[in-house]
This record gives sequence, C-alpha cells and structure tokens, in this order.
Amino acid sequence: MKLNLLAVCLCVGMLFAAFSTVQAAEREDVIAQSLDCMQKSHTAGAVNYKDICVLNNDGLDAKRPSVKVKTEPIKVESKVHSKTKAVASPEPLSLDEPADLGTLPKSREDSWSYTYFNFDENELNDFSLATEVFGYRYAEPSLMKNTGTMLGVQGVYTHRTKVNKEVSGMKEVFSHTNGINVVRLEARYAADNNMKYQSEGTGELMGEKHFIVETRAVVGYDFPYNQKHLFTPYAGVGYWGLKDHDGRKLTTTGHSSYNREQEYFYIPLGIDYEQKMEHGLSVALNLEYDYLVSGRNESYIQGLAFVGWDSNPYFFNDQGKHTQRIGHGYRGSVKVAKEIGPVELFAEPFFSMWNIAASDVIYWQNNVGTIVGSTTEPKNLTTEYGLKMGINF
Repeated sequence: MKLNLLAVCLCVGMLFAAFSTVQAAEREDVIAQSLDCMQKSHTAGAVNYKDICVLNNDGLDAKRPSVKVKTEPIKVESKVHSKTKAVASPEPLSLDEPADLGTLPKSREDSWSYTYFNFDENELNDFSLATEVFGYRYAEPSLMKNTGTMLGVQGVYTHRTKVNKEVSGMKEVFSHTNGINVVRLEARYAADNNMKYQSEGTGELMGEKHFIVETRAVVGYDFPYNQKHLFTPYAGVGYWGLKDHDGRKLTTTGHSSYNREQEYFYIPLGIDYEQKMEHGLSVALNLEYDYLVSGRNESYIQGLAFVGWDSNPYFFNDQGKHTQRIGHGYRGSVKVAKEIGPVELFAEPFFSMWNIAASDVIYWQNNVGTIVGSTTEPKNLTTEYGLKMGINF
C-alpha cells in the first residue's frame, strides 16, 4: 500500500515538475505520460484515479487510446424568461429548429419613438426650430409693389434611415451600397401687419396685413466625403401661400384696395453642403431651384367701385381667379452652427425669389352675356431676404 501511494505521489510530482520546465509545445506529451502513470496505479487497484485528478481534455482519447474517461450525465439549468427547469442529458440544438425562446421584449432602440423622435441619443434624427426676420417685396413691374418687414417661425424635421458610407469618387457615389436615406419635413409661418402699398396710378396705402405659409417634403441622398464634408442633393414637393388682407381701405387717391391670395405648388431641386470644423463649429451651404407646377392668384373684387370705372354690379359679379402656369424660383442660404452640449445654435442668412409669368386672361360679362372687360394677373416678382436664428436638437 505504501509503495502504491509512493508511486502516485511520484506521478503527481512529475506532472507539476514537467509543467514548470517544459515549453508549450511539449505539454501535451507530458500530460499523456502522467496519465499513463495514473492509469498504471489504477490498474494495480490500489488507488482510483478519480481521487487524484479531474480530466477535462478534449481529444486525449485519440492521442492515447490507453486512457478511457467515463463521463456521467450532466444536469443543466436553463433559464428562459425567469423560469428555471432542470434538463438531463440535453439534446443538441438543430440549426433547422432553433430553441423556442418565447417572445423576447423589444429593446428601446427598436421602439417607434426612439427610431423617429429621439433627438438626444439617436443621431439619425434631427429637429430645428428658428425665428426669422426678412424683408418682403412683391412687385408688378411698372404697375405696383408691396414692401415690408415680416417676422416668422420655422420648424424642420429630418430623419435618416441609415448612414451612407464614405465616398472617394464618382463610381462610389452611384454604387449600390449607398442610396436615398434622408426624409425632411419643413413648415414656416410669417406675418406683417404694416405692409406698404405703392402705385403710380392708384396711390399709396399703409397698414396692409400679409401672411405667408409654406410647407415642404423632400427626400435626399447623403454623400459623405473625407469625414468632414457632406453633400446631400434632394428633391420633393412644396406649397407656398400668401394672403393679403387689407380690409378694403382707400388709398391716397381714393381707390379701394381689395383682399388677394396667392399660392404656388412647386418642385424643389437643391443641394446641401456641410463642413465640420474644430471646436464644434460647422458651416452649411444651401442652393435650390424651384419649378412651378401650378399657381393661383385670386383677387376678391366683387362689389368694389373703382374711380373712373363702371360700378354696375354685373361688371364685378365674380372674383378674379387667375391661373399661373409658368414660373420658377431660386433660394439659397449660409448657416453657421456651434455645438453647445446636446444642442446646436445657428444663424442663417437667406434669400429667396419667385419669378412668375403673366396669368391667363379672364373676360367679364354683363347680365346679358356681353363681354364688357377683361383682367389678367401681370408678371410679378416676389423676393425675401433675411436672417434665421435657432436651435438644433
């Protein structure tokens, strides 16, 4: 008995001595030799090898056929949705039949609000709110003009479906890996209660009330370049509308003013360029061309009496609804922004212009159907030039 115990101790001693002196490439042979030593002690029947060591070596059976390890069934604790159950001898999972894990809870990143309206953590979302002040001018060359200073507010919501990859040339710009990834919604409202009307033929009038409403929806395609430059061409649909409500006041020459409405449906085609700089600064440039799809200019002149005109009610028996079919616009801006904590403050000088051709002709008839006159909306120019200041979330 003492002799067998001595043999076992010598085997264990050989194992530790070998691990301390041999290199990694020789460890496998040393382990095999030690296991042979233990196998001989086990065969002699003096000591069970389980009392000496625990084996956890894959592939040793193939290396040393003389060593046979008997394993016992293992109990595995499986937790699914906080429900624990013991499983004896678990069956291997099939790739065709995955384990039933139940309905996993949605992560916060998968929620609808995080995807579209989380402006703090989700960099794919962007929302800006700005106030604007701008000079407004509407002119019908050689006939009249309205001028004033308008105050307004503007909101812009931007969502990116993904982040496009960096590009280094035109081939990568049109590669299949990138694509349309920007959706932007815009809305603005502006007003002036002291607009000035001037005409060589009908005098002047102060205190006209003008209101502008504009809404747009565009989609864009980001082209990141060199980590600091971002080009985003875009296209979409837009609506621009103006209401001129002057309350039918009299001008300095005794002519009666009238309410008027303009609206343009158009297609914006533009490009944004943004450059990131140090210290959280960035500069953005916007250039855009607006194609007029359809326009309407409606003058509410029913029942008005114009100096020198026949005030017969049959002459002014309808509103002046003129359709404008030809026209275009331009706009541009330069935005300077500075990151301050989780938000961005910006200032943006801007300019826009509408150049609309003369409308169709409306013929006026009396009560017996005789044409007694006609009107048309002359060619007109509308310009806005001003400054936006706001915050970007």
